[in-house]
Amino acid sequence: MLVADCARRPLTRPDHGFLARLLPVKEDDPPEKKARVAAANSTALRRHFGDLSTAFLAPFEPFISPQLPPDGDHPVPPAGPSLAPAFSHTAFLEALPVRRCFCETFNLTSSLTVSS
Repeated sequence: MLVADCARRPLTRPDHGFLARLLPVKEDDPPEKKARVAAANSTALRRHFGDLSTAFLAPFEPFISPQLPPDGDHPVPPAGPSLAPAFSHTAFLEALPVRRCFCETFNLTSSLTVSS
């Protein structure tokens, strides 16, 4: 098992632009205004995390979306073997955008040790 000897730090950083767009609530605001602000902030948070989830799952889309038969006459795919393409590790990894390794990004390569 790999163990990183480093100070704990967050793997993600806050989106300060998004956080600045959230509406503040004051203690002296009437309850109906607090409810409206909370509803608006809730909607914004749901949309934000929905967008993040969609972006995260996008590379998996070809493997999880249903595929219609080639003739296109069937509104619903017939029962039977899955029409999704077989998962290929190499094709999936090649389709990902090129990014630096997690360890390189956080300069952990020298602090990784193997323990049993």
